[in-house]
Amino acid sequence: MPPSFAPQGFGAPGLMPSFMAKGGPPGAPPPAAAPMAMPMSMGMPAPKGAPPPRGGGGPMLKARRAADSPNAPSQPEPELEVDPRLLSYEGLRMPGFEQRHGKLRVASMEERYLELSQTLDVRVAVQIRQVVEGRVAASRKASQAPLPPLHVAPDAVDGFDYAHACASRADVPADGSFHSLPITTVEAPLVLRYVAVPRESQDVFRFVELDNPLEAPLLRGPCDVYFDRDFLLTADLATVAPRGKVRAGLGVDQAIKCARNTSFAEASAGLMGGSLALKHTIKIELANHRADAADVEVRERVPFVPEREEDIKLEVAAQPAWRPWEPPLGESPVKGAHMWRVSVEPGGRAELSATYVVKIPAKLELVGGNRRE
Repeated sequence: MPPSFAPQGFGAPGLMPSFMAKGGPPGAPPPAAAPMAMPMSMGMPAPKGAPPPRGGGGPMLKARRAADSPNAPSQPEPELEVDPRLLSYEGLRMPGFEQRHGKLRVASMEERYLELSQTLDVRVAVQIRQVVEGRVAASRKASQAPLPPLHVAPDAVDGFDYAHACASRADVPADGSFHSLPITTVEAPLVLRYVAVPRESQDVFRFVELDNPLEAPLLRGPCDVYFDRDFLLTADLATVAPRGKVRAGLGVDQAIKCARNTSFAEASAGLMGGSLALKHTIKIELANHRADAADVEVRERVPFVPEREEDIKLEVAAQPAWRPWEPPLGESPVKGAHMWRVSVEPGGRAELSATYVVKIPAKLELVGGNRRE
């Protein structure tokens, strides 16, 4: 008898074992007659002239070919919508063994409270649904009340989750009102600074800076500030990351005075007087009437030349030297902004000056006037 080959897909190609060629292992019933042709894969084209497969093979093959056709319209896959309650795994229950077909279901509110009461060894003898619905209605009514000043409600957009651990247990009265509870107490060194923007105001503002002493974020909200155990004001703080820098404004300090004076001069410049030099001078004076030294940051702004502007030249000088002002993180930069940082002794004064010269052709004029101050 010539050797037989195993059909591809049922075993490795090669010679069949002797017991398969002879009808199976000893003692086994005679095998059924093997099919004469291999089963055809759904994606394999049928031989030319062959009849279509029997049963449901014809329509399925046509559907597969239609889907594989490059001209077939693509249909979007339906989106699977899941009941949000099925994602709350703590609220799902599996029936007991007495039911043949177990299926997860969402436990009712009564069942969950009864289970909780059993773990606490408490017997509940009231209508749980009525009590719970009454408390839910009361909480919803309380949630519609306006928040205290400067407080912010939680928001899931661009937010994060964090659990703040309390130093000790705390009780919250169930009276439908908002309450402030202390969580922890920490100490951190702080630095007192002053900021002046004499171009906008003659007031000198004071603020404090400190590093976040917690390994947790400080959430946005009100901050009560005390000075020498006396209440000073309530500041609005932004959210600060762990080990970030906290900065809080403390209002105007009347003990530090600031004055700003400007002058302007226009003169001909260049060969044959073909251009104009517009000279602007800024003088700022600080006076410290405090009993301690004051570290003052003075911010000033000068014009800037737009890009692709070739007819205007700008020269800037400052005494003492200043540096570009960098806005805090998250704020937009300001073109032409500079700053000084000086320390003014108790009862002392400090003088700052800046000069910028704008050069333009004599036949031109700046928009809004040649005098910028």
